[in-house]
Amino acid sequence: MKQVLHEMKTDIKMKNVMWTHSNMCNYRCSYCTPNHYAGDIRGPKDYSKMINFLVKWQGNDLLCLDITGGEPTLWPKFQDFCKDYTEAATGPVGITFTSNGARTLRYWKEFDAPIDTIGFSFHPEFASEDHYLNVLEAVQYKGSRIDVYLLAYPKYFDKIQKFYHRLKDSNLKINVQPKIVYDWVNGGGPLESYTDEMLEFCKSQFRKSPYKTITNHRLLLDGKEISVRELKADRLNQWKGWKCKGGHDYLSIKPDGLVYGAECRVF
Repeated sequence: MKQVLHEMKTDIKMKNVMWTHSNMCNYRCSYCTPNHYAGDIRGPKDYSKMINFLVKWQGNDLLCLDITGGEPTLWPKFQDFCKDYTEAATGPVGITFTSNGARTLRYWKEFDAPIDTIGFSFHPEFASEDHYLNVLEAVQYKGSRIDVYLLAYPKYFDKIQKFYHRLKDSNLKINVQPKIVYDWVNGGGPLESYTDEMLEFCKSQFRKSPYKTITNHRLLLDGKEISVRELKADRLNQWKGWKCKGGHDYLSIKPDGLVYGAECRVF
């Protein structure tokens, strides 16, 4: 019998779907690609087929539905979809989405979709720190876990460090971590301009959110807890030769409607 050298899994069983609902975005980050901001594929006007597909695939299992883009909040039907799928699901569901937080403060104050976790990404080339803080203040008590990802682009690294400590010293009920920026324009590896000190900082985090979510889980490498940021910062995310269960309990759905078993699109 062939020896298994390493095993990576989550500590709870659940199905995962990452749905890239559109390529509409109000930012044009230099480290991003047109796949995420070209604007030629918008969120669907009729999402009934998507709901039917997800309900059938989920069955009675716990589902983590991660909606990304593009910028999900630019889709006029985004909140309606979240409400309708939560109502239609035959098993427990936790909806997660990632936003750049750029919508108006009024939008966020009125936001009432049933969300498990909101991931706010801070992009230093475009984002206003003051607006960002006001948005976080508006949403922190809506019942969703708030995770903030600071895109630690080397060119703006000092700005990211200062903002990290500003958030850490605040009274906001949020979780925050710096995030390594990958060079998606040239193949997807970490930007070569990162120093060891920068990568070490990207392992930093603090947690203040009081909310526990139904999809909250731990990532285990050989039985020991490890975070995604540690995997990336230590460059452990090298999967050549590994067996993958993508497609069994994970799906990736692209803006054009194509369904893959994993984000890598290998199958």
